[in-house]
Amino acid sequence: MRSLLLALSFLTTLPVGARPGDPARALRWFPLVGGVIGMVLVAVDALARPVFPLPLRSVIVLAASWLLTGGLHLDGLADTFDGLAAGGDRKRALTVMRDSRIGSAGATALVLTLLLKLGALLELEGGVRSMALLMGPVIGRQAMVIMLSVHPYAREDGLAGGFFGHGKGELIWSLLLTAGLSLAAWYVWGGGVGLLVGATVALSGAWLLGRHIARRIGGMTGDTLGAVGELTEVLWLLAVTALRGTWG
Repeated sequence: MRSLLLALSFLTTLPVGARPGDPARALRWFPLVGGVIGMVLVAVDALARPVFPLPLRSVIVLAASWLLTGGLHLDGLADTFDGLAAGGDRKRALTVMRDSRIGSAGATALVLTLLLKLGALLELEGGVRSMALLMGPVIGRQAMVIMLSVHPYAREDGLAGGFFGHGKGELIWSLLLTAGLSLAAWYVWGGGVGLLVGATVALSGAWLLGRHIARRIGGMTGDTLGAVGELTEVLWLLAVTALRGTWG
C-alpha cells in the first residue's frame, strides 16, 4: 500500500497522505495511477456531456488532466525541449532543463502538445472517446516505467533519482497491469484492433524518443519522464483518432 501511495503522490496531486515507500515497488503501480487519472477524466467528460458542447467539454477534460497532475509533466515537457534545443554538451542541456524560465522551444512544444490533444478529442465521441481518455494516461505512465527500467538517471541528485536502477522485474509487473486494464477497457468499449495498434504506436514512439534523449544527456531525468509521458499520450490520441473507424 505504501508503494501505491508513493506512486500516487509522485504522479498526481491527489491528497493521499503518502508515507515513504519503496520506489522500486512503486513502479509497478504507475499504470494503475494512470488508470485512476483516466477514470476521473471519463467521469468528468460524462458529467459535462449533457451541459456543454464537444469543444468546451474537451477543454474541460484537458483542464481536469492538468489539475490532477499539477501540470508537472507539461512543465517537464517544456524544460526537456528547451534543454534539447540548447547548444553545447550534456551539462549545458541539463543546466537549461533546471532553469525555471521557459524558452521558445519549450513554449512551442507545450502549445503544440495541447493543440494536438485538443484536436484529437474534438474528433472523438462515444465509446472510442471514453477508451481514449481512460487508456491515454495508462499508456503514458507505462512509457515512464519503460524509461525508468532501461535508462540510467542522468543527474547526480533529484526527486526522480530513487525510481531508477531497479532492474526489469517491476517492468514486467507494470506491463501485466497495463494488459489487464486494456482488456477491461476493451470489454467495456470494444476496439481491439485500434487499441492494440494505438498502444503499439504510442509505446514505440516513446521508445525512440527515450533513446534520443538518453543519447543527448546520458540518461533520463524527472523532466524527460514527464515529456515522454505527455508525448506518448499525444501519439496514442493521434493513433486512436486515425483508427476511430475500426472501433466497434
